[in-house]
Amino acid sequence: MAKATPSQQTDSYDIIIVGAGLSGLLLATKLAQALPSARIAVLEKEANIGGRLCGNVPHLQLVSRALADCWAQTCALVGKTEPLELSALHQHNRIALVIAAAKTINIAHHELFSTATVQQLGGRALAAVWEKFCVERRTEKLKKTLKNFDLPLATRLDKLAVMLALPRLSTLSVARLQQKLAAQRAGKLFSTDWRQVLTANEHIVVKTECQVVAAQRQHNRWQLQSAQGNHRSQALVVAHPPWSADQWLAAAYWPAQLARAVRKTKPHSVVCLVTTQIDAAEMPSELWVAGTHVLRTTRGELALAQVLSYESQLSAPAVTAAVGKLKRALRTLNNIYSTAAASRLIALVPAAYCLPLGAAQATTTGLFFCGDSCGKSENGDDNIIASVQGVSEDVVNFLSR
Repeated sequence: MAKATPSQQTDSYDIIIVGAGLSGLLLATKLAQALPSARIAVLEKEANIGGRLCGNVPHLQLVSRALADCWAQTCALVGKTEPLELSALHQHNRIALVIAAAKTINIAHHELFSTATVQQLGGRALAAVWEKFCVERRTEKLKKTLKNFDLPLATRLDKLAVMLALPRLSTLSVARLQQKLAAQRAGKLFSTDWRQVLTANEHIVVKTECQVVAAQRQHNRWQLQSAQGNHRSQALVVAHPPWSADQWLAAAYWPAQLARAVRKTKPHSVVCLVTTQIDAAEMPSELWVAGTHVLRTTRGELALAQVLSYESQLSAPAVTAAVGKLKRALRTLNNIYSTAAASRLIALVPAAYCLPLGAAQATTTGLFFCGDSCGKSENGDDNIIASVQGVSEDVVNFLSR
């Protein structure tokens, strides 16, 4: 991977990709293969590449087999042939539902989103509605029913959906919900050591801790200002959630269809608390504690997650309240399993990556969008594959004009 040093000069490239998550790295690798002489830069605001897959929220590190295969096949095109070792999502693990301070129920993983389990988690009213969503095939009827819910019940339903990496149930097709439930129960969601897997081609410049603060189109070139100086390119690709891009990319540049969709929708956010390492062999690998989803990581830590409406600042009152719930859940676990886990770090990330925002591109100005939100599918992984392939072809065509 090429190293980049902070500079106040204007660095020139053929292509700049903003966002070094899976979408950005996948696209950069495809473009490096299609345009071997092109100068490509990937700008990432965080200290590490990989986005949600390399973050501190294990709940968001899962992908479909199709997306994992797409990464492996793309890497093979540029000579990276290391095997990708995948592990299924807790296929053989047990789950504990902590119903009260001294009451836990152990279930098999495939039973997690069954009607009986949902009733244990949220009561009979929630279970009754959840069952309708799982078996009813008439989408409009369910959406009409959802509008009549009281707000707390609808919020709890949305939290169940987000834990399946799905958007709000009010915007979701029944077929997609059933598909995701089937995949979850069959162990068809996978993870791996993404920190080792997600690396860039050595001919691609990757700049971390390089948050973009402004962008404008001048003299047929994109001019970007960032934490590491100025950058210029012919083509600009937004490869991170569009809700973040509106902070540095003026609305006048956006495709109208995408701009309207972003204004009307917001993702959820996940607040995650990661603990110190613990030694508790009797603790299951996954737990639910009063609405808090808990996973034991491969490093022997606990990751506790709460879902809330979209927030971008850790200091937001809703985030502060969620952190309080996480800490109370941690105290409950410490008491039940006689552990001494302590908070190590807190992370806040957008979670509903699969809101289908359409794939409109502003190709006449060299502006492109790709990622799990950019497509027509309710499956975020499918959107990544399709949008990366489409943008790769569009960028090649744009630069060859």
